[in-house]
Amino acid sequence: CDLPSGEMAVVLRICVLVGLALIAALRFWPRNAPPSPPPPIPPGATFWHVTDWHLNLFHDRHGDVRDMCRSATGDASRWPGAFGHFNCDPSRQFAEAAVAQMAAAHPQPAFIVLGGDDFGHVPPSREDAHSVRASHEAMRELLRARFPDVPVLPIVGNHDTWPYFSAQDTA
Repeated sequence: CDLPSGEMAVVLRICVLVGLALIAALRFWPRNAPPSPPPPIPPGATFWHVTDWHLNLFHDRHGDVRDMCRSATGDASRWPGAFGHFNCDPSRQFAEAAVAQMAAAHPQPAFIVLGGDDFGHVPPSREDAHSVRASHEAMRELLRARFPDVPVLPIVGNHDTWPYFSAQDTA
């Protein structure tokens, strides 16, 4: 190949990201899916595009907002509060409330695009493939609970594999 090494690195990164997207799609695809294509989307149909949940399944109500709520603090002035804090990723409870609001606003979308980055900025001791997978499963459960018959199209983000940006044994 005659590409300069910098351009080759970009091409390889793109190939890895496309491969990761295919892996994620296959993991969420129903095992017994019929081979026929889905029906066409009717004119005027709605859909949801939600992305970058960065779900923190280890959310601590005493988390330190100066540390993205990854560590606890005794200083109540640095706690995230009942509805979280913009420095901190949302808890599962907050994500449940958000999905409930989605369902209240548009209960029957044609489909949902789940735009990636389900996994949050969690304590380093919790960064592993199991935690990444648990975030994916939590988002799937939350969406299925409110949208049981709506197809969900997942897209892989840079926080959706372990180790990050990897194509090997992804979470």
